[in-house]
Amino acid sequence: VSCSFQVGNSKGDSTPPVLHSVAITGTRTIGNSREYQLEVRASDDLSGVEHITMRFHNDQNDRSVTKVLTKDDRLGGVYTGWLQVSRYEPDGTFQLDNVALMDEAKNYQAYCRPADIKDWNHKLPLPQAVSFTLSGGVSQADENGPQLLSVAPSKESIDTGDDLTITAKARDDLSGVDSVKLQFKNAEGK
Repeated sequence: VSCSFQVGNSKGDSTPPVLHSVAITGTRTIGNSREYQLEVRASDDLSGVEHITMRFHNDQNDRSVTKVLTKDDRLGGVYTGWLQVSRYEPDGTFQLDNVALMDEAKNYQAYCRPADIKDWNHKLPLPQAVSFTLSGGVSQADENGPQLLSVAPSKESIDTGDDLTITAKARDDLSGVDSVKLQFKNAEGK
């Protein structure tokens, strides 16, 4: 018995997407974040861009922030999205360090700063330098998680359906406590 089938396009998609430009076109502050609007122009010859990953790196303190754009972020050949940076991120300049593109056929191409191109990494140079500078007065990164200091129920015993108030005390050294989540289990693990 012999069985075969043919896929529509005889040559297939073996060419990775191409990065044309990256720009920061706006900024805004929302809650505890500073956001930067990214605008990326990229194209693919056949299957279409599946996603774009961008990394901005702060060479002064070796910290990075990333943003992934998908085909859903595309309008008229331009991919846009907001890169979120915590207001507690230390001051410094973040430079566009790496952009990776993948198409629907899983072809991949990465771009980096010209100084980072090596024979072995097969990356191409970024089309232009893009950066943003934070100057919010933060000198060090918040790298320590909050501490739970105490948990106290309002009653030691309750009947089914009764209300119970739980008081939790927590602290954080720099950015503050965002939330406290508690879970209680009985002897059977429920």
